Amino acid sequence: MIGMLLNTALRVQAVPYSATQPPTAITSVSATLNGMATPNGVPTVAWFEWGTNSTDIEQTSSTNVGAGGGVVRVSAVISGLTPRKTFH
Repeated sequence: MIGMLLNTALRVQAVPYSATQPPTAITSVSATLNGMATPNGVPTVAWFEWGTNSTDIEQTSSTNVGAGGGVVRVSAVISGLTPRKTFH
C-alpha cells in the first residue's frame, strides 16, 4: 500500500502560480501593471485584467513566461485611463 501511494504522489505535477504586485509609473491616465509568475515546469502565459467594476474588464495581451521553475517578472503599460476613477 505505501509503495502504491508513493508512485501516485510522484505523478502529481505542480501547477503554475501567479501574483500581482503594486503598479508603478502611475499618472492620471496611465500606469504600469506589475506581477510575477512561476510556471513550475508547465508552459505558461500571463496577462493582466483591470476595470472599474467586475463586468467592465479590460485585458492586456498575453505574455509567454515559459515553462521554467523560477519566478518570471511581468509588466504591462496601460493607458487611456479616466482620471479620478478607481480601477481594480
